[in-house]
Amino acid sequence: MEKSDVNLDDKTILAISTAVKDSIKSSLSKQWQSMIESIVTGVEDGLSNRRASLENDNKVLLNENRMLRDRVTALENRRDASEQYMRQSNVCFFGIPESVDTNENTYNTVIKLCKALSSDVSIHDIDRSHKTRKLGGR
Repeated sequence: MEKSDVNLDDKTILAISTAVKDSIKSSLSKQWQSMIESIVTGVEDGLSNRRASLENDNKVLLNENRMLRDRVTALENRRDASEQYMRQSNVCFFGIPESVDTNENTYNTVIKLCKALSSDVSIHDIDRSHKTRKLGGR
């Protein structure tokens, strides 16, 4: 190989150096740009998938919540109906004097009162009998 005489002046060297730097910068910039876009796309896809998953979970929970509220309402209605049914044959007597006997048999008291009112009631007709506190908590 022969050695050729290449004579480059400072201006040409500077121009070549600048062109090489610009080319490298452009190439690296494109690579960085591509890498950044790839990362951003991955993050956006991940966030989009997560958002869709959370929206789906929210729909499921809202539906479950609605069903549970409906069930609570139905159970409350059944409880109210049951309580009403249990109270349908209740009779409350007021003005019966307090007995000093703490072991008073309230069944016998009710039967005596009913007989005094000319009502034919036996102990088998009474499901429950008990005292309640006085009105006003006195």
